[in-house]
Amino acid sequence: LRRWLSDIDDIADMDMETIQSTSFYAFDQLRANEAIEYRKALKKELDQIGNNVSRMSSLPRTNK
Repeated sequence: LRRWLSDIDDIADMDMETIQSTSFYAFDQLRANEAIEYRKALKKELDQIGNNVSRMSSLPRTNK
């Protein structure tokens, strides 16, 4: 689980510097800002999960 969280966190960080530092046209700037906010929220959620991994083991699982 920790490995998966780390991998997802790396994906959320991908190209963040470029997105934050690039000048876009207005429409694209709006989309870039939305992407930044989404990634920040994703990283926050992943941090919360990572800080309480033991909770994940108690969640129900299905075998498909």
